[in-house]
Amino acid sequence: MKAVCTLKDDYTGQTILENQATVLTASGISQLQKSTQEFFPKSQTIDVVEAYVLHSDGTKIMVEPDNIFTRPSAESQDAPGFTSSLTTTVVFPQLRLGSQTYIKWKLKQLKPSVLGFDQIISPPFESGIKNLEVLFILPKTLKLAWKERGGFIVQDTIQDSMRHIHAKIKNVPPQTSQVDMASSLGFSPIFVISAIPSWEELGARLYQESINTDDLTSQIQELSQKIVQDKTGKEAAEAIYNWVAENIQYVAVYLNAQEGYIAHRAEEILKNGYGDCKDHVTLMQALLKAQNIESYGVLVNWGNLYTPLPLPAAEQFDHEMIYLPEYDLFANPTDSKASFGILGEGLDGKFVVIATPEGKTAYLPTPTPQESVYKNTNTLSLLSDGTIKGKNIITTTGFANDAMRQGFSNTSLEAMSEKLMSETEMGGYGNFTLSGPPADLSKPFIISGEWTSPEAFSMDKSVYFQIPIGLNPLNQQQIDRAITPHTRKYPFITFPLQYTCTYTFEIPEGYALTHLPSNITLDTPEGSYKSSSVKKGEKNLFVERTLIINKPYLSAEEYESLRSVFYKFRNDARSIFVMTRK
Repeated sequence: MKAVCTLKDDYTGQTILENQATVLTASGISQLQKSTQEFFPKSQTIDVVEAYVLHSDGTKIMVEPDNIFTRPSAESQDAPGFTSSLTTTVVFPQLRLGSQTYIKWKLKQLKPSVLGFDQIISPPFESGIKNLEVLFILPKTLKLAWKERGGFIVQDTIQDSMRHIHAKIKNVPPQTSQVDMASSLGFSPIFVISAIPSWEELGARLYQESINTDDLTSQIQELSQKIVQDKTGKEAAEAIYNWVAENIQYVAVYLNAQEGYIAHRAEEILKNGYGDCKDHVTLMQALLKAQNIESYGVLVNWGNLYTPLPLPAAEQFDHEMIYLPEYDLFANPTDSKASFGILGEGLDGKFVVIATPEGKTAYLPTPTPQESVYKNTNTLSLLSDGTIKGKNIITTTGFANDAMRQGFSNTSLEAMSEKLMSETEMGGYGNFTLSGPPADLSKPFIISGEWTSPEAFSMDKSVYFQIPIGLNPLNQQQIDRAITPHTRKYPFITFPLQYTCTYTFEIPEGYALTHLPSNITLDTPEGSYKSSSVKKGEKNLFVERTLIINKPYLSAEEYESLRSVFYKFRNDARSIFVMTRK
């Protein structure tokens, strides 16, 4: 791939992008069938200069205009009025093994983005690349900085009063993604070029963009007072957060510097009853301002990018949330199931830029496992015909609470219970009851289950059994999916958690417990596992199992330690108990 980007004094200009690829496998035909480019018509145009397919016998087939389509992007269709992005798609004809595809694009930047200019160049992670070259040509007085990581060779020279920055990298092999992997932008080879002098400057520009969108009108003041009633301070802020999260529908649109960072006005958001992340923040700021509570917007990556890029760039962030300096509290009002101040998976510990007048940087807090607790308390009875009847109560705090509210918002109780029971070895049926609506953030969210597994055990002289899973939305089968059986190569993302399941198991008359598994204790810096099994009188067994995950982000080396904890947890769930007929 080759690209030449020519800039003017105002950061407008054009980029010529050439890409050539060879079909080496049958699956490569579908992978290379299309080439796409997204652009923003308010500030950009894009044209296909040339595109063709070259067969191994020398036959050259040009791409006709009928094979080039420009349509609203998927994001524009999902969120009309919030983004105007278009996608141009080129479909290559008559591809076969050995064919080469070639395309040359011309992208014109008609007006600079709100950040001036920045680009990130990184080889495709899963396909790799043989040769990647990018040349930037700009007036030598234009302020641009660059940094590279991971093997780019860069030449920065002056030729005829123009600055030439030439970055290239060769023979980057393809890689295979791993489960729950952090973004490859955090560790892959990368070249960043940027007109943004500092992260603080980025925050200051966002602040300037957002001025006067949180108008303090009489309608906003009246609504704010109606929401808070007699509450003040942090309690008032929480009431406002809950109202915005529950009443303003979230239209998911990722932040993009080409579209700008300006939200709709607060009254317009209120009228519509929906908005993107910027809109949620703007409306909440206006309602807080009516209570004399200071707040600022916060740029963050609500995904799997944990590592700050080598230089400030718009691609570092895709989401906006809010910061209340008086309480040193970050909140995410677009997450309608997260309690006030709870951030959760994809946000804990992230690098952020705060949009104050001078701009600030920070890292979001990382909760302890004790702040994100999942506790499942089970009472089980084994009947004489081998049927198991179970009841359980699930209580949660922190992100675990957010996850359960989200999970129970997306399906019916009947569908959830049927799916969970069908996935267990013993099968059966049951149902959940909830303490209240998942979206009601003002009240605790408690989950209760009741279930039956008919004739789950054969009641012989000796009965060998495992502890049933029952109605457990977060069980060992799901945690098993986080295990990478081979060597971990890339960082692992998860969330801090204290996960405890207790079981009081009543056995039938005429049987005695004759074997219990050994107790387990394993502690590592990344996590721990502890379990115990004890008899309680003649008929009852009590089992307690606790898994703790300490960090949201682990290096490949740290993951090896956590994997040993996962293995203990998994194997203990399979452990065998024995009861014998008297």
